[in-house]
Amino acid sequence: MSGKEVFKRALMAQDKKVRMCLEDTFKLKKIASLIKSAKNVVLTGCGDKFMISMISKCLADYCLSKPFEVYHSRILANNMPKTITKDSIIFFLTVRGKTIDVIEAIKEAKKRNAKIVIITQLEKKHKDSIYSVLKGYDNYEVIIPIKGDATTQPSTTTSATFLSIINAIILYSADEEMDINPFLQTLMNGLPKYLKEISNNKSFHDFCVKSALKIKKAKNPFLLFTGDGPRYPVCKKASQIQFLEQCKLPGIAFQSEEFANLILEEYINKDFGQIWILLKPIESFSGMNSMNRFNEMNLMINEKFKEDRIIIIDPLAFALVPGKERINDFLLCPIYLLIIEWISYYCSV
Repeated sequence: MSGKEVFKRALMAQDKKVRMCLEDTFKLKKIASLIKSAKNVVLTGCGDKFMISMISKCLADYCLSKPFEVYHSRILANNMPKTITKDSIIFFLTVRGKTIDVIEAIKEAKKRNAKIVIITQLEKKHKDSIYSVLKGYDNYEVIIPIKGDATTQPSTTTSATFLSIINAIILYSADEEMDINPFLQTLMNGLPKYLKEISNNKSFHDFCVKSALKIKKAKNPFLLFTGDGPRYPVCKKASQIQFLEQCKLPGIAFQSEEFANLILEEYINKDFGQIWILLKPIESFSGMNSMNRFNEMNLMINEKFKEDRIIIIDPLAFALVPGKERINDFLLCPIYLLIIEWISYYCSV
């Protein structure tokens, strides 16, 4: 089976994998209880696992009343903050379980006797892996999202499953501060439903093909991704992981919140082959201010660039996503990840 076919199958199976990774509610609740008793919580990883952690921080900041921070694993390895103590819990996200930055960060966390939770697809206790560095250390837990799964597309399926697991744990840990049941339903049933609905929507694939052609037809395209709030980490993954690694296309991510200050003169008034990819918020989730900024950006860009240089990522164009709660803005971010991944697939074929 070709790499492209494996990629496609991984995208088509994301809804099933998200459902599967959330089935062990006993384990997720057990880990959530650790958050309740911890002084502070840290999420860490490298590459897309660092980026999706930034989405979960948005959710945690909304749901929890305790410090919740995100660090790249290399930063923890080089300079472990003094706020990390024996009363802290650190989540390490690593697909293959052998990333050197993660392993060295775990060594530093052990020196503080922090509670360690590993989310990984590595089941066998290989030498020079997370398991070897944890040998003799009792203060840790391991979560394997999809057991027996041969991970071949770490920047697709595992982004959705790791993110969903962290978000579920955050929800379970917030059960004394809010009614979590409707949001668990959104995560466990709504999200897989929307992922499936989008991947099986013919008009969606037509949109992806059209978007990919815009990129392919451009001479030396440079991709500019813009998104607000939890969509900004999606943009970082798109530019630094998805399109750079999958399609060998350079790009950069910008926060919509910084658009007027940072991008206006340097990136709108100069034409250097940029393709604008704007992630449109769902107004009923994100609010009017978020939508106003999106409309402001869209208007300014359209005044300078033709339609063939602009791609709008709008989940509502392909799936009926009901609800008004702000928390859904964080829980349903994998929808944006999936759309970006499908466009990168069509760019690579």
